[in-house]
Amino acid sequence: ISATQKNIENGESLYNSFLNNALGIKKDTPLIDVCKKITDGSHFSPKTFSDEYPYITVKDISNDKIDFKNCKFVDEKFYQELVKNNCKPVKGDVLFSKDGTVGKVSLVDYKKDFVVLSSLAIISPDREIIDPRFLFYTLKSKSFINEAIGKKTGVAISRIILKTLKNIKIAVPELEEQNQIII
Repeated sequence: ISATQKNIENGESLYNSFLNNALGIKKDTPLIDVCKKITDGSHFSPKTFSDEYPYITVKDISNDKIDFKNCKFVDEKFYQELVKNNCKPVKGDVLFSKDGTVGKVSLVDYKKDFVVLSSLAIISPDREIIDPRFLFYTLKSKSFINEAIGKKTGVAISRIILKTLKNIKIAVPELEEQNQIII
């Protein structure tokens, strides 16, 4: 286990070094500049039901995947209200946990009707600038997560606020180079 953890750390270090040195790309682009939208889910906890529309919180993300089997569900009325309020991720969005446990990440690489609560940021990449998979790996990087954790605020529940998250700087090579990196 410790050897595997060390390999992961070495891989992340190599990735960051590659971006910063080999490509000459510096972390100088605010996250918001490569996204069409960065928002979060509902700030109201809904009444739950047994089997209508899934709603996802931080606890429903594990190993970069969303656990739809054990999540809670909302009714059609509340679901539609959350859709109107931009709480519904779409294919290509990246979810980033911002409340409590900061740094859980999941790429929505499928079409599914579900909504999220405010503990998750919905990050919609501008695909003309950044590939969703590249954004996913960037947000998963140790350096990004460490910076986000370092900027948490709050007493009862520590969190990174959206305004701060939007301004974390990342390295953004050209799309062709992104595709070569993520293959």
